[in-house]
Amino acid sequence: MDQGAGVAGLSSCPQERRRTARALSALAGGPVASAADREIAAAIEARFPGTGAQVREAREFHSLAAERAVREQGARGLLVVPVGYPCDPDPHARALAADPAARCALADPDEEAALIAGAKWGGERVSVLRSLASDAAGLMGSEAASGLPAPLCLLLPHVASMLPPEVAAGMLAAYAKLLPPGSIVILSWWAPGGGPGGDAVLALWRELVAPAWGHTGADVAGWLDAAGLETLRSPRDVRVRPGRAWLEAEYARRPPGRMMRAIARVRD
Repeated sequence: MDQGAGVAGLSSCPQERRRTARALSALAGGPVASAADREIAAAIEARFPGTGAQVREAREFHSLAAERAVREQGARGLLVVPVGYPCDPDPHARALAADPAARCALADPDEEAALIAGAKWGGERVSVLRSLASDAAGLMGSEAASGLPAPLCLLLPHVASMLPPEVAAGMLAAYAKLLPPGSIVILSWWAPGGGPGGDAVLALWRELVAPAWGHTGADVAGWLDAAGLETLRSPRDVRVRPGRAWLEAEYARRPPGRMMRAIARVRD
């Protein structure tokens, strides 16, 4: 396994990273989760029904968007960080199946997650390394990432919600400078919704799992624009507007917020 240049930049909170990965896996129904992980996921789902479904929908989004990047947008190298624990659909699987010439690097700062990914996916077409998503220079300078065929498709599942705003914005700006022209960036994150309970899911997550941040669609759209990336799918905020009874009823059936998604392209 390629340890990658990013190891030097690993966070001092490996337990929080592992709890985050395991809680996401449990919410998505993945096989790698302990009884304690499933209890946490059940507590979140009991208080905010629909949270698990949104995590699963985000995984599906990454999987389909990566496949499209390979089939329609010319991507040949896939880079997924953090890869987390295996859970259908794995974000890179469809894309690799779409083109036998495509190659992939899976990165995660957690040793356990990287080892499991290596056992499942490691081989001629897939390499695995340990690195933080926020260490763009270290990750892009690693042997595994630098050896991928261009243009690349960078997948950042859930990672922006693990970072404070200034770090998340700086991460996107760094990748925009380091990725080859024509590369695709696919990301998902949690956005607080409108109303007084907008940050309630994240508050519970901080209590049970690890630090987390919510970013609005406008936040991320601004970061993408400031980084000079061309937005192909714009994130949108979800707000409850007074007098829209049907929308308020629909909102009440979901957590006070949603998993947001965006796709951007590195300009030629």
